[in-house]
Amino acid sequence: FFSGGLSIHYNDFITLKNSYIRENQADDGANFKYVPNVLIEETVFQDNYADQIDLDYTNARIFKAHFLITKGGDSNGDGLDISGSKVIVSRTSFSGFSDKGISIGENSEILIYDSSLKENVIGAAVKDRSSAYFVNVNFSNNKTDIAAYMKKRIFGGGNVILQKQPLSASSLSLTFDEKSTLYYYTDSDIAGSLGPIGTLQNVTQIFENLKSKAKQKVNIESTYKPEGYK
Repeated sequence: FFSGGLSIHYNDFITLKNSYIRENQADDGANFKYVPNVLIEETVFQDNYADQIDLDYTNARIFKAHFLITKGGDSNGDGLDISGSKVIVSRTSFSGFSDKGISIGENSEILIYDSSLKENVIGAAVKDRSSAYFVNVNFSNNKTDIAAYMKKRIFGGGNVILQKQPLSASSLSLTFDEKSTLYYYTDSDIAGSLGPIGTLQNVTQIFENLKSKAKQKVNIESTYKPEGYK
């Protein structure tokens, strides 16, 4: 079933550069499934009716992209929606979404680096045993900056890992359930150990490096409201 304006399934490698994906009326502006290598560079996803792009079971890099809503759209529409994937996002912006700028689900891993999330109802939602790493991210005017929770009972909560400085729990709007966890890196210079972000080097190795860095668990009060999140 092809649910996107542009749908590509079971392909070895996709490169999408210097493109506009916009004003599609399908479930997604673009939908890529079961693709081990996806590279998206300098591309704009704008005003697609529901999700701007849906990545399922991919390894992907998104570099210098823009995700934005300027004309309304579906109230459940997200900017980037990933499931079962490993994704590195850098120098990319997400703005204007009436649901989530980034939706991270079903045991995914994502690094959001040197990017911005602004004026979304939820900046990023981390669900169902997914892990999200935020390094040099600018959160601005979101109703909730980060929400972490269990959506599907077969999985569990979400894991959020933040750089120690300049981000802090007191400066972010966070909503967590009791199954989700928050960590800080004890070393604030995480960015210096990541290597080149904008190229298709080994995505899996970058996440292994991120996992190996020392971090501290933070106790956070459960404020999850099931009716408010999807």
